[in-house]
Amino acid sequence: MLRSRFLLHCLFLILGACTVPSPSVDAGAVDASITAQDAGKPIDSGPEICRRDGECVEGICEDRVCVEPFCRSHGECEEDERCFQGRCVDRVSAVWGFRLERRYPEAIASHRSEAMGMSMGYGFGGALVDHDGDGDLDLYLTSRVPDAEGFSPPCLYTNQSVAGSLDFRPTPGECEPLGPEADIPLSAMAFDLGGDGSHELLVLATGLSLTLRDGDRVHRLHDLLEADDPRRACTPGAALATDLNFDGLLDLAVGCQANRGMGSPTSPALQNLFFRQTESGFALMPEFAAEPMVDGGSTLGLAQRDLNDDGLPDLLVINDTGTPHGSRNQNLPGYVLYRCDPRDECLYTRTFFATGDDAWGSLMGVGSLQLDGLGEHLVITDQGSKRLIDMSQSPPVDRADEYGIALPQSGAHILYSWGVVVDDFDRDGLDDVLISQGAVPEGAAGSPLAHYDALMLQRPGAEFVVLSEEIGLSAHDSLDAANEEDVYAPRAVMKADLDGDGYLDLVELALGGVPRVYAEVPLADGRPPRCTIIPKARIVPAFGAGIGLAEQDQEVFHYREIQGQLRAGMSPWLISASGRGRLRFPSGFIAPFDCAGGQGPVVVQEPDWLRIDRSADRITVTTQGENDLVEVLFQGRDDLRVLQPTGPGEWQSSGEIPALPVMVRLDGRWVPRWFD
Repeated sequence: MLRSRFLLHCLFLILGACTVPSPSVDAGAVDASITAQDAGKPIDSGPEICRRDGECVEGICEDRVCVEPFCRSHGECEEDERCFQGRCVDRVSAVWGFRLERRYPEAIASHRSEAMGMSMGYGFGGALVDHDGDGDLDLYLTSRVPDAEGFSPPCLYTNQSVAGSLDFRPTPGECEPLGPEADIPLSAMAFDLGGDGSHELLVLATGLSLTLRDGDRVHRLHDLLEADDPRRACTPGAALATDLNFDGLLDLAVGCQANRGMGSPTSPALQNLFFRQTESGFALMPEFAAEPMVDGGSTLGLAQRDLNDDGLPDLLVINDTGTPHGSRNQNLPGYVLYRCDPRDECLYTRTFFATGDDAWGSLMGVGSLQLDGLGEHLVITDQGSKRLIDMSQSPPVDRADEYGIALPQSGAHILYSWGVVVDDFDRDGLDDVLISQGAVPEGAAGSPLAHYDALMLQRPGAEFVVLSEEIGLSAHDSLDAANEEDVYAPRAVMKADLDGDGYLDLVELALGGVPRVYAEVPLADGRPPRCTIIPKARIVPAFGAGIGLAEQDQEVFHYREIQGQLRAGMSPWLISASGRGRLRFPSGFIAPFDCAGGQGPVVVQEPDWLRIDRSADRITVTTQGENDLVEVLFQGRDDLRVLQPTGPGEWQSSGEIPALPVMVRLDGRWVPRWFD
């Protein structure tokens, strides 16, 4: 195997991984393997003399000459090696079963945001979206003060990575400086208008500017509000794609955040907004402009999870009251909106994450974690102690202190925690959680101890090991901050396999400065790659939330992708640590998947497993599953009709059949869709 002198620069014995300043590889659209004859061969295009990979139009920079890469996948290296930025390097071991290393894709590493200005200490935002439809995720990044000198405008970066080499390029026409009167993008998310798996980019900007591009059409959702509607003062920083009215189309919930110009905490500008999708675009949902959906808090995150497993999706509203844990004020604290039974007159009921004063706190992000032996818990970031909430208990129980993940402070500094990423990082079958923690603006120039990112690895019995620099997370200093006086203050963290090599990549956003990019280090333990899964729901729409994952032969489904982070659109795709298992769609249908040892992406399509046939005097429900009880409810009625089995997978009821939409309940669990 051809090798590079680059090996000499990797301090394996000290770091356990390669860390180099600002490399970049131009992968282009080349997917072919590298032959021994081509590897290291000089390339005609590019400069005569290069200093780094990014200066080569193609290939990599070796001995100051642009040459063909030595590898473009891990499989082109020896078994004890991996492909790292076009070169084969030794695999290493990691005592904790997981290791990260920094990556510096040139365009992303130079996307710089001002640390102050605009609103509060919420930082710049971003989203993962397959904008060009080529099967990998591109990256959209905003900027807090995009017209400030020396800082970047909002930009959509096209993913041109190959295995082991992260490479992003500014998309022509999508990175232009903003005009002086332009709305300033704060956040973004991927959306799937047609339910066909294609991605559209929804950009959330100041002045309640909500822009969704659908091919040649542009949807401007803010125009749906009258010019004098006080809700147009909303600062939109959170969004969630979910079917709110059960018509089979994705709708949109928008979380409004506080800003420096905000007056009363009960201002209409803090009311969250709900839009339903129509055949021609979107429309406001006036029925959602009422209690308990009307929100008087600063909503930093919105997430979806069916917490009581009745089939009806619940909404998690993550509110920042601007106070420490347990300090009450006029702001509305975070809560769960439990979806009402469709026979009831209500839409939702509200349950706070804690009772009494404990409900208050600066909640900033949420993730769903299976606690070994104790079931699903919500990990919620906060000012001071993190929360580990068991919502199955009444009242809810917080177990963060009991299981050692509260981490209220570092030295004498109270920690502000923001991002939440749940995954099986060390691949032992248990959920782990990574939390990013960074100070608010007043503390950004203070001690590095006020900033501390932590990976909490779960061990059997729900014991957690808290790690940071030990597994490759960077120390907090001024290197990636907006200026030399500030300390890097992280915010949200996005997770995906961006280069398609079967290992995790993390993009960390911040108060200011540049994004930090981490890549999981392939270890010398012989484990197969992780596998990216693209789920395509058919009966009940889902995009970025609502899909459960059970690895291998596990019975329990994990819901690691629920959205719920500050100014960040998470990946709408799943990642399997083992490459084999089952998916549970929001309809309740369970589909197996097997990546056959590969890294994917593997598309898992929900079949057309549920059929409803009806006439004036008969309704027939046909399913592919085995059910003991099949019931139907006609919209607007409050009585369930029990169907009788008439054959394998077929259930029927005769008599008067109203000409009303119908919803099905299977073995006590709703299929949340009104069928005509």
